[in-house]
Amino acid sequence: MILVIDAGNTKADWALADRGALAGTAATKGISPYFNTPKEITALAEEAAVALGRPNPQAVYYYGTGCQDARKQQIVQRVLQEVFSGSHHVEVLDDLTGAGRALFGHQRGLAIISGTGSNAGIIYQGVVTKKTRSLGYLLGDEGSGSHIGFAFLKALLLDKLPDDIASAFYQKCELKATDLLSHLYSLKKPQTYAASWVPFISGYAKHPVIRSIVSESFDAMVSIMIKPMLEGEPPEIPIGACGGGASVFKEEMELAFDRRGLSLQKIVGSPIHGLVDYHLAQQGHH
Repeated sequence: MILVIDAGNTKADWALADRGALAGTAATKGISPYFNTPKEITALAEEAAVALGRPNPQAVYYYGTGCQDARKQQIVQRVLQEVFSGSHHVEVLDDLTGAGRALFGHQRGLAIISGTGSNAGIIYQGVVTKKTRSLGYLLGDEGSGSHIGFAFLKALLLDKLPDDIASAFYQKCELKATDLLSHLYSLKKPQTYAASWVPFISGYAKHPVIRSIVSESFDAMVSIMIKPMLEGEPPEIPIGACGGGASVFKEEMELAFDRRGLSLQKIVGSPIHGLVDYHLAQQGHH
């Protein structure tokens, strides 16, 4: 029995596989060792363990945002070893490795994450060989839910949105325009709040103002993150994307790539099923 976890800023997917098949799934709030304390991560792991019927997996494979460096990986690893104490093997890797393995298995490809945040890299035989420098939501994350969400909130606060969209937003968020800005700046995870408006924004995707916000975000992603990554790569290298932003704005993302003469071969909402397949194949079940 193995446990595979894909953890983003907004949500974490937990999947249990046994004897070559999916045996159970659970979902919790997002996890990041940058924003969550070990105590908070433990509480979420416990919640998932209970939802999955307190399993005793032989191996745990965790892919998560904020797990690029060894110190952050160790924080998560210690928690998982404690909660799933019967496991012989607990591996913690970054979310980009997870996206690449889910999209391409052992093949070569350019993997993109467009979730709450964004990232991209070349993966080969399950290992990231080259990646963009991820600057996070303050300086980067082009083409992500938070990047689109912040651009939307900025347009809203500068009165650049049509009245019907603005009034629908304020009705839904239950805040006055005067309170929205201070609310945003008081949040522990403003990027998650911004990204949480993606479903609302997507409801107006055909509106010229919204279309332009979304297109500009994906155009920035292609020029800043993707084009430099492709230098020196074979022209036929497959490109794939996963995450909420990619699946919700699939059409807009594909168009942004088309405009630059690139094509997105594969877009999946969540990498969790691809990751389960990857690890089952590793075990020789396929």
